Amino acid sequence: MIESITEGIVLRNAIQNNGWEQGLILFGENKDTILSHATEQFTWAKSSDALLLFSQDCDILHPSLDYEPFAEFFCIRTIDFLDCSIAYGKNPRRLHLCCDSS
Repeated sequence: MIESITEGIVLRNAIQNNGWEQGLILFGENKDTILSHATEQFTWAKSSDALLLFSQDCDILHPSLDYEPFAEFFCIRTIDFLDCSIAYGKNPRRLHLCCDSS
């Protein structure tokens, strides 16, 4: 095992206490920290405005990094308007979403 069960539980509790769940959006320094630890480095990812966590909650909170070693994120770029020809799943490679900033 990569880590002991105790370390895995401590990590899971820290993730849970920080409110990490599917749909979490990370900006600024938090986004940059996550990207600095990414398994692959892409310049387009670094120019994103935010990251959206899309791993499922059960994977994020799994106590063993041997079984669930990664969290998966979408890179987000803000746009000025919603393109209805791309929105609502009409394009398999681009996703436009409305997001409430509150």
